[in-house]
Amino acid sequence: MRPDRITVALLCLCLAACSNPVADAQSRVDFLEKNGGTLGEVCDAKRVLAKASADAQDASNYQMHRLSADIDCMRADQLGRDMPTNESDPAYSIEPDNLEALPDTVSRP
Repeated sequence: MRPDRITVALLCLCLAACSNPVADAQSRVDFLEKNGGTLGEVCDAKRVLAKASADAQDASNYQMHRLSADIDCMRADQLGRDMPTNESDPAYSIEPDNLEALPDTVSRP
């Protein structure tokens, strides 16, 4: 009777260890976006999500996640990988005393 219990216990451990890498990667992306991860962290997490979709041979989701990762990584490269994802963060604000630093897009030659 003892070997049956061991077999059942091992089977339960194996099932518990099995997870869905795509769902895990998506939950990490969601967590970072909601809780103020940096642009670099979100970029990296979305690349992992795209890779997990490719490993699962899910072509349509892979293309969507890859495009989303490319966009977020370009944004991270342009704004800085350490910028927060939350646009209400003060790092995104333009202070009135810095307005002279902005390009003049209104006046014409």
